[in-house]
Amino acid sequence: MTKVLAVKDFSVSFGKVKVLDGINFDVDQGDFLMVLGPNGAGKSVLLKSILGIWPYTGQVKVFGQKIDLVRQKIGYVPQYVDFDRTFPLTVREVVSLGCRQNKSLSVCPHVNKVLEMVGMVGKIDDFFGQLSGGQVRRVLIARALAGQPKLLFLDEPLAGVDLVGEKSFYEMIAKWHQDLGLTTVMVSHDYSLVSRIATKVLCLNKKMTCFGGARDLTAKQFEDTFGRGVKLHVHNS
Repeated sequence: MTKVLAVKDFSVSFGKVKVLDGINFDVDQGDFLMVLGPNGAGKSVLLKSILGIWPYTGQVKVFGQKIDLVRQKIGYVPQYVDFDRTFPLTVREVVSLGCRQNKSLSVCPHVNKVLEMVGMVGKIDDFFGQLSGGQVRRVLIARALAGQPKLLFLDEPLAGVDLVGEKSFYEMIAKWHQDLGLTTVMVSHDYSLVSRIATKVLCLNKKMTCFGGARDLTAKQFEDTFGRGVKLHVHNS
C-alpha cells in the first residue's frame, strides 16, 4: 500500500507553549482519515503545519517526498476564509483559481464539473461575496477539487453548514472521495458520524490519544480525547 502521508515525531510550539507533541501517524492511498478532538486540541494547527503554513519539528513526507515538491497533488480547504465581500469575483472565477492547467480566471475545463459535484453549478455566475456561509464552503471545496488533487485536506468543512444540510454534505464528501479516487484528511470535532465515512481516525488533545481503524476505536479512547461521558456510536451503514 502506497504511503500518501507519513508524519513522524511531529511537534508544534508557539513560543514556549507546546501545542502538539509527539504525533505519529500515516495515511495510505485511498484512506479517509478523520482528525478528531475538542476545540483547542490542535487539529487545525496539525493541518496548517503539515502544509508548511506554521513551523514544526519532526518529519513529514507526502507521496514519499517533502511537501514542497508535491504541492500540485494537494487540495486544501481552510476552516476560516477572510475576504472582502464587496470584491467582484464570480463563483466561476473563484473556482478557476484552483485550476492548475490554466492561468486565466475565465477558462478552466473543470469548473462546471466540480460545481455540479458540490451542488453549486446554478450559482456559477453569481458574485462569491453574495453567497451564504454554507454556499461559500461548497465553492471553496470546488476550488480545491478543480486542481484535480490526489490528497485533499478539509478543515472543518461543515463550518457554516446548517444542521439540516449536514447529512447530505457528509454523503457528498464520501462520494467525492470515492468517485475521484482521493485520499482525504478531514478535521472535525464531531465524532458522531465517524464510521459513516472514515477508514481511519486520529484523536488529538494536544497529544495523540488514539489512531487506528474507524471501527476499532474504543469508548475509553474517545473519553481520553473528549472527556468522560462521551458516547461512541458506530453506524452499521
